[in-house]
Amino acid sequence: MSTLLQASRVPVFVLLADSDYKNCQNTTEAVSLWDDQFTKFFENFNFNFTIQSQREMPYNFAFVTNDILFVGVTLSQTSPETLNGQAAWTRALIDDYTTNVLAAGSVGRLVMFGHAEPTAEHNVFFANLTAHTDMPYLYVHAGDSDLFTNGTPIADLAVSDKLSRVTVTMTG
Repeated sequence: MSTLLQASRVPVFVLLADSDYKNCQNTTEAVSLWDDQFTKFFENFNFNFTIQSQREMPYNFAFVTNDILFVGVTLSQTSPETLNGQAAWTRALIDDYTTNVLAAGSVGRLVMFGHAEPTAEHNVFFANLTAHTDMPYLYVHAGDSDLFTNGTPIADLAVSDKLSRVTVTMTG
C-alpha cells in the first residue's frame, strides 16, 4: 500500500486509525508496522511549506499554507490524558498561527483532519480547543458508514457551535 500511495501525483497524508491495529492479534507489531510504512508519510512528497509532527504522536501533523492552518490528528486514543495532550499540541499550533501568521484583526481558518467521527468521548479534545479560541473550524473525518455528512449537527458533542464537519465515507 505504501508503494502505491507514493506513486500519487498529489501529496498524501496518512493518519493512524484504531482499525489499523485494534483488530490484529499482535497490536504492538501492527502499530510498529504502521509506523515503519506510514508515520511521516508526507516526507515522500515535496512541499513549499514546513510540516510539523507531534513529538509524542509523530503520526499527527500540521502545516500552514495559503494562511490556513491544517492539522491532522488521530483521536482513537480516547483517554482524557491522551486527548488533553493532543489538544495542548493543537492549542500551541493555534497560538503560533495567530501570533506569527495572521495579520492583526484577521479571522483565522483552521481545517482539521481526523480518522474518527467526533463523539462524546472526544469532548475533552474539542472543548479544549473551543475554550482556547473563538476561531471556527472545520473537521474533516472518515466515517463508518456510506452516508455523507456535511454540517455541524453532532448530537453528543457539547461544542458544536464552533465546529463544522465533513464526513468522508468509506466508499469515498
